[in-house]
Amino acid sequence: MSISVKKITFNKSTTTTGLPVSQAITGVGFQPKAALFFATLQTAFGSIGNHMVVCLGMTDGTTDFATSVSSKDNVGTSVCKRRHADKALTIIDENGSLVAEADLSSWGADGFTLSWTTNNNQAYKIHAVLLGGDDLTAAKVKTFAAGSGSQAVTGVGFRPSGGVFISDLDDSTPPANDNAATYLFGVQGSATSTEAMSICCWSQDALDTTQTGMRLRMSNCIQGLSYKSSQIISNGLAYISSWDSDGFTVNWTENPLSAYYVGALVLEGGSWKAKKEEQGRTNAGTQDYTGYGFQPRAVIMAGMFSGATIPDDIKTFSWLGLGAAAAQVGTPGSLDAEGAIRGADDNALGTANTVQDTRDNDCYIYGDTSTTYRGSLSSFDADGFTINWESVFSNTDLHFWAFAIGDGSSFVQRRPAGGSSQRSGATQR
Repeated sequence: MSISVKKITFNKSTTTTGLPVSQAITGVGFQPKAALFFATLQTAFGSIGNHMVVCLGMTDGTTDFATSVSSKDNVGTSVCKRRHADKALTIIDENGSLVAEADLSSWGADGFTLSWTTNNNQAYKIHAVLLGGDDLTAAKVKTFAAGSGSQAVTGVGFRPSGGVFISDLDDSTPPANDNAATYLFGVQGSATSTEAMSICCWSQDALDTTQTGMRLRMSNCIQGLSYKSSQIISNGLAYISSWDSDGFTVNWTENPLSAYYVGALVLEGGSWKAKKEEQGRTNAGTQDYTGYGFQPRAVIMAGMFSGATIPDDIKTFSWLGLGAAAAQVGTPGSLDAEGAIRGADDNALGTANTVQDTRDNDCYIYGDTSTTYRGSLSSFDADGFTINWESVFSNTDLHFWAFAIGDGSSFVQRRPAGGSSQRSGATQR
């Protein structure tokens, strides 16, 4: 028995008539049970583009949830927008207008089918991580409004083993559009804060001088930011304190300022390990990341271009990196496919400077509004993975987190919470 993971990229359908229109995606190699999607507003890989657009989505085949945010480039007054919807994918353009949106209409033996209910003629590059296999016994997308204190989220139908969380921090019932470009992407493995990781960004709308911020948390899978009294402030911190028989319990260590909607893709079976990492080198080359307790089938990564700063505090920029890689089915140690996106929005400018980037041959990219730094996954190892950093910013304190996915049989090999696995364990070669 094993868990099956496939990382793919595909072009969005360009059909604009006869909506809704179906788009079948094949070549997965198994019937998925869950999927994560991430994309920018780009139709080609490999170069930095104008504007910042970041789209995140999740589905269990029955329930969908997605967010999309945008910050327009080269304008004197900031144009920063967001949208969330009960869709597998929702895509807004640099002006905040809805241009494409899709439901997951069905799983197939070799992939899935999307139903585009709104669409334009642009073939945006979309990344997807597909999850299935015998070890993944259940998957559920559950949306809930942020609460306070100890918040029980029920109706899942099973006891999860791990989860992924997304939000645009809007408290309006989906579907809804709002001002400000803000997004949360978080993960958690075991029910302990040491395995709860997230990144959150905010770009304020309608300002003559841009105001942006972001925060990388290594002890919270859910977090929020907000804008008040001309500054970006914290808007809640939480982690999963227990995976329960019918859901999970959210422990709000800092109560949110509003009841924003959060989408959770929770999963039963397999092995899930979230861990903070550092780039670990000042020049190009390979780097080992260990301490995961099993050989991953896939890894999802997110972080920020932080320079010599320490994570957890709010930073005065909005520079996100997000990527994933999966092993070949039947050959766990060898890379099958990878892909990554990033967005950057500079702070304190009279004219907005925003960019986006999407890559299909890197597992993680990061950078500011001028340069993309890149890493490609070399191998999945017995206790982690190895990245070949093709280009790096010359500072070893660059932080990111990794969410490793493995077979359920390796669950017993996990290190206890609070042990040495909290530290990077990175070694150069």
